[in-house]
Amino acid sequence: MKVSIILPNYNHAVYLDQRISGILRQSLAFHELIILDDCSLDGSVEVIRKYLGDPRIKFIQNDPNSGSTFLQWKKGLELVSGDLVWIAESDDDCEPDFLAKLVPPFEKDGEVTLAFCDSAIIDENSKPFDNSRKWSFAFRQGELLETSGVYSGKSFCEKYLSEKNVTVNASGIVFRKSTMDQVGGPDTSLKMAADWRLWFELCLLGKIHYVNESLNHHRRHQNTVTHQKMDILKKESFQNQNHFYRLLRERKASTKWIRTYRFKWAFKKAIWEAGYVPSIQNFRLYFTVVDFSVILTFLTNLHRLIYGILVRRP
Repeated sequence: MKVSIILPNYNHAVYLDQRISGILRQSLAFHELIILDDCSLDGSVEVIRKYLGDPRIKFIQNDPNSGSTFLQWKKGLELVSGDLVWIAESDDDCEPDFLAKLVPPFEKDGEVTLAFCDSAIIDENSKPFDNSRKWSFAFRQGELLETSGVYSGKSFCEKYLSEKNVTVNASGIVFRKSTMDQVGGPDTSLKMAADWRLWFELCLLGKIHYVNESLNHHRRHQNTVTHQKMDILKKESFQNQNHFYRLLRERKASTKWIRTYRFKWAFKKAIWEAGYVPSIQNFRLYFTVVDFSVILTFLTNLHRLIYGILVRRP
């Protein structure tokens, strides 16, 4: 199968040599590498030009700046010609056998729509300091994704991906282009959480393959965009949950987990933070989608919460 790689870049010149060379040293051959630069001002273009002698590399410069990572993704998806796609973010890195371990499942099983692996979390100096398996609460002993293998995409969406983006990082994912065409690509009206919605829609249409190895290196640093726009991310996260709820109902999938998650989120300061801080804004977001089952679940869980507090009182 032909693998197309999309490398969207904006002002990551300092990481580009490491990123591009890491892609070029993949042990499994790829079809094409499409590099998209979004009007970088830091010398990124000069770094990229050093690699243009490789016939597999295509370089596209935006003018003006698109203002959106997901618009870059959409543009790249319109240009690729491979069967499988890997969106390799410009500030991340990978192991040489990343493609060699994520591509074969698609060749063995035509129902696999998406494959992903664990991610080593690295700092600005490429030093590992955490792991996505530890960070993500999808990986609970004795449950789904404890080991490498093929799993039901619907079950993954019902129980895990509807709660949080447990795939962690786009750079750790390979997906089938034909399935991406079915869902229509990322929703570019979302500024921060379009990736989570996209993975949910892809997984719901088939099987997933999970590799229990840190083949992707996801960089976290002070300039990471999710640390700058938490309010937008919070709002879009609730919007995504409401969207997921609709999709699960349309496909007659179980909504019992997502109804519980939405109740729990209504009491959280933010969905990715520990502890509970009631918020009027969260209640409004929680009730964006209202039907009888949602109200019933809310009241049932509220009763359990109050009862638990009263029982624990001395």
